[in-house]
Amino acid sequence: SSLGASSRSLFMELNRQAMTQISKFKSDELALLAWGSASSGIRTKLLSHIQDETCHRMHMVDISSDPFAGAALTESVIAIVWACKFAEELSERFKAQALVFLKRQGAMLDIARRVWAITPI
Repeated sequence: SSLGASSRSLFMELNRQAMTQISKFKSDELALLAWGSASSGIRTKLLSHIQDETCHRMHMVDISSDPFAGAALTESVIAIVWACKFAEELSERFKAQALVFLKRQGAMLDIARRVWAITPI
């Protein structure tokens, strides 16, 4: 939609191809894809697939050993929540899992910063 393309059939084909390769996208690409879909005004299953894939990624990231491991995913999760809310397609499952992930990520970063702040150089 940002390119000015108005062909619904082209948009639907791009959505279909994106859905078949959803796991190959980087987190920031998923966020861009979510915003592209949300801003199109055309309802498809793409936002649902993006939310499912992002839930899987939030579950897989291990921030307990490296609090910064989920930094890129954190930004993407926030963007995807915003895009899905904008499109009125934010699932309760994704919203709940994102909340848990973001709280946990924030807590781990707070701990890491406190450790870093008191560690002598």
